[in-house]
Amino acid sequence: MTITHRRILYIIFFIIFFIAAPITIMWAQGYKFDWRNKSWQKTGVLFLEVKPEKANIYLNNKFYDEKTSARIKNLLPKKYNIKIEKDGYITWEKDLEIYPSMTTFAQYVRLFKQDLPTINLLNNKIILVSEQKNNSVAIITQENEIYELYILNIEKQVLDKIAEFNVQPEKIFLSQQAEKILVQEQNFWTIIDATTKKIIKLNNYLSLEELNISKPVFDSNDSNILYAISPNGLEKINLVIPETTIIIADNIISFSIINNDLCYLREKDKNLELISTNLNSLRPKETISNLPISQNYDFYPAPDGLINLIDSQNQILYIFDSETKIFPDKKTIIPEVKYINWHKNNSLLFINDYEIWTYQKHNDQYTKNLITRLGSKINFALWFTYDTHLLYLTNNGLYITEVVTDNNEIIKYEKIKTGQKAYLTKKSQKLIWLTDNSIYESGLQ
Repeated sequence: MTITHRRILYIIFFIIFFIAAPITIMWAQGYKFDWRNKSWQKTGVLFLEVKPEKANIYLNNKFYDEKTSARIKNLLPKKYNIKIEKDGYITWEKDLEIYPSMTTFAQYVRLFKQDLPTINLLNNKIILVSEQKNNSVAIITQENEIYELYILNIEKQVLDKIAEFNVQPEKIFLSQQAEKILVQEQNFWTIIDATTKKIIKLNNYLSLEELNISKPVFDSNDSNILYAISPNGLEKINLVIPETTIIIADNIISFSIINNDLCYLREKDKNLELISTNLNSLRPKETISNLPISQNYDFYPAPDGLINLIDSQNQILYIFDSETKIFPDKKTIIPEVKYINWHKNNSLLFINDYEIWTYQKHNDQYTKNLITRLGSKINFALWFTYDTHLLYLTNNGLYITEVVTDNNEIIKYEKIKTGQKAYLTKKSQKLIWLTDNSIYESGLQ
């Protein structure tokens, strides 16, 4: 090689170095050349967290990767069309904005099955359904003139037949650990052990006067103890002896017991007082608030420190917060509420016949958000495993919607029959849903 050739090569190397070095440095510092604007731009990052795993990710219709999660770096600031696909699942697609020196998060991406595989667990007319306790519900069905009692294990999707009745039960109540069921047939009360299936007719041990009760609640720690309202006040019923004891002699309308904390509504001087006390000591009693007269107040489960009451006659939700942790006032009044559901992250979902609302935390503040307004009646709604999604049933089918942005993805399953209630397994992989005449299991993810 001649000296001239060597000099030419050295010059070329120097030119490449002086061009490549600044580009490498700019790239390392997060800059990228924007050919559209013909200038260097500070790039941004897109972080995607997707479930189920191994979904295909597309940016502006260009395949990127196949991962559960993806951290896509060095993206020029602009809006990108993000599409996530997986065989057998409904495609997720959304436009996301990338900003310079910032990370755009989409940690809420959940893919749901395209055509839900559905199993019919039972074909009977459903008469009554209890509240959910310990991942189970008690269900009364009718076949001809026989009324059958079942325990439905939501996690295992198993129905266990417990007992039969010749007279239609009016109400059923399930203990906290789903060990015992209380069945009301007019003024007759029956206790059934869900494990042994042993039946105890309480009327054989207690007089009709003693059993003139309403709104019974099992003790959270002892399924052999019941609390209920009677004309004498709040009574404690020991199912082992059995015997009744008056706990509070007052005109009580409704009550709630959580970890020995007792809250109750009493009527006094043509007014209702909300009282808080301890079940063990019953002292001191604290008057939390006064409420309008109504005979249809019911307590609903709430996070620690909160008390939830719904006046079902007037569809009004009252939220009391002794420490004002979430809501701006110690008493929050929300009209037109038929049903509520709290998520473990303290996100509140509430519905009326045609609207779904949430109270959720955004930028360290809780705000009230209208999720959807429909022309068909909403029968039931509940949170998904994460408070980024919720599920609701109408007379037109099943819907799943995101609730995290202004541009929420909504999935509609038109093949699902009209549903009245629904339950999710712990990881939300399966859905149990009830119509008036059937119980179904469907795989969601």
